[in-house]
Amino acid sequence: MHLRRTQKLLRAIGNPPLPGTEEVPGQEGLGNWYANLIRIDRKKCLLFTNEMTLYSFLIPAFGKQNLNNLIDEFLINLNLNLQAEGFNVEVINKVMQGYQHRICKDRE
Repeated sequence: MHLRRTQKLLRAIGNPPLPGTEEVPGQEGLGNWYANLIRIDRKKCLLFTNEMTLYSFLIPAFGKQNLNNLIDEFLINLNLNLQAEGFNVEVINKVMQGYQHRICKDRE
């Protein structure tokens, strides 16, 4: 499963975007996610969107120091958002276990 990052986010992290990366569909769980850096009221925010379900969540006022821990921030906030949406603990644990060992960054 891949956490695909926009060119804007890659530049903010300090990784130059690489042209021509192949899109790989996620085969298990919820599949791949997309991360985008956006600004709301002059504050950097991260928007994550799932490619299969289009489920999205926002991390507001995201600091540059957190960009180095993007995958950890993604997993923590996915868990919190699923809890807030009312998913039961068993479902959340299954989703989180699937991502803990399989998620990788692309374009590096």
